[in-house]
Order: sequence, then structure tokens, then C-alpha cells
Amino acid sequence: MNSRILSTLFTAFLLGAVAFGQTAVSSGDGTLSAAIKSASDGDVLVLESGGVYTESTDTLMVIDKRINIKAADGATVMPKIEMHCYAAGTYKHADMFMLTTGGALSLEGVDLDGGLADTSQYEAVASIVNFDVVATDYEAGYVKLINCKAGDCQSKIVNGANSSVSGVTLDTLIVTGSYLYTASNGLNFKYVGLGYLDVENSTLYDIQSAYGIRIQSSDPAVGNIIHCTFDKFGPSDAFIQIKKTSDQTPYVIKDCIFSNLDSGTQHGVILTGSSSVTSFCDFWQGGDYDALDGATISDTMNVDP
Repeated sequence: MNSRILSTLFTAFLLGAVAFGQTAVSSGDGTLSAAIKSASDGDVLVLESGGVYTESTDTLMVIDKRINIKAADGATVMPKIEMHCYAAGTYKHADMFMLTTGGALSLEGVDLDGGLADTSQYEAVASIVNFDVVATDYEAGYVKLINCKAGDCQSKIVNGANSSVSGVTLDTLIVTGSYLYTASNGLNFKYVGLGYLDVENSTLYDIQSAYGIRIQSSDPAVGNIIHCTFDKFGPSDAFIQIKKTSDQTPYVIKDCIFSNLDSGTQHGVILTGSSSVTSFCDFWQGGDYDALDGATISDTMNVDP
């Protein structure tokens, strides 16, 4: 067999490998949850430009394998995911996704609409991503929000603050190029452990009653919050609260804007540990900064952004 034939076969193999595991999912009710259930570990589910994906049967979509959900290449309108499982007046609130043992979820170019702005037909979502309160002592792989819009929910966007979880750890949380909005909390890891944190080029807006980013029960190996905007937070909120259990994580908060914190005396940013640094940030009507256990802050400003 000559080299040209071998090269052609090898190229065809690579193209097949890239295409393998990608499934186009038609918009409609129940189509996405069905695709998740039938998907294999590592599959990519591709959503239509401008498609609306609703779920009226399952009260959450269980993620028990690696699943990647993304907008179709060239999409001009974000596909939207909504939960329609609880009718208005039932006062019940579904979660959109639940990560359990072996679960990992990547979302790219998708609008995760919790429905709080209009509850005339359906109750709003509780949390966009939650964790399993039945399974114990498990590790989930990752949550990635890449160029997404997520929020308008009753509780938390990523909910690691449920006291009913036991021994649960998320290996990796990545948020980049995303808009997280209108929730009681943004990314709250009070009880769920976290191994790696990277939040960049994103906005957290209208967080109404607690924290934009909260890390309390673990020390990720990496903790980056870079080029982000935190705006319009409610009473008793903090933009960021990181209370480390040791002094190992070099948290870096850099080139961020913190504005419009309705907090009274609440600290806007609470950070601990001598290896943690906040620099080149703008605090505008955003509370003060609480640097504990040797954390440092430098090159800040107080300018209307």
C-alpha cells in the first residue's frame, strides 16, 4: 500500500474520530433529556441555533457521565434550555441539571434560562446545576460554562451549598466568557469540595441575597478570578468570599470590577491566606475588602466604571 493511500486512510480515520460521539438534538420538549439518557460517556450534544429545549416530565436532568452540550457551529442565536415540569401555583422548583457519581458537564454557547422573570405558566428553576444528595462520598468531574448565559433562578446557579450533600467533590469548575445573573447565589461551594477554580472574562449580575463566588469547605489547587465584573448585589451579599482551610491555594483576583453592593457594612471581597493576592481591581460602591491571614491587596481604584 503506497504512502498516499495510507495518508488518505489516516486522514479519514481522524475525521471519523472527531465526528464520533456528536449528536444533533432537535429542539422541542424532552428531546435534550432523552439525548442525555441515551448518550455515551464523552458524547457531544449539538443544539440548534435559536432552538428552545424544554423539559416537562423529568424534574431534573441527571448527569452521571461526561456530557458536553454546545450550540451548533455558526449559531447566531443561543439555543435555550428551560424547565416546564412544575406548573405555576405548585410552589415546587426543579433543578435543571444534577451531577452525581461520575458526572461531568460542559455547556458552551447555551442560554440556561431559569424562568424567574415569567412564572405565569411554570415555576422557576431552583438551581441551574446541583449535586446528588442521596449518593455520598463521590467525585464529579467538571462543570464548564463557556460563553453561556445562565440564571434567572430561585436559588443558585451552581449549588454546592446544600447541607444535605455528604463527601462530595467537584474536580474542576471553569467559567469563561459567560453572563451569570439574577439568583440568590452565583457559584456557592459551602459544602461541596472543589479541586480547581478558574473564572475569567465573565459577569455576575443581580445576585440577590448571598454570594457571587463562595469557597469554604476546600482549597482548590488553583483559584483564578480574572477580568470579571460583579455588579448589583443585594443586602448581606459579598461579591467573593473565600475562607480557606489551609494556606496552600494561591488565589489570584485580578483586573476585576466590583460595583453596586447594597450591603451596609458587609465586606465586598473576603479572602484569606498569605499566598492570595488581589490586584488591579476597581471597587465602586462595592463595600470594602477584608484580607485575612496574610492575604494582600494592591493597585486598587475607586472609579465609576
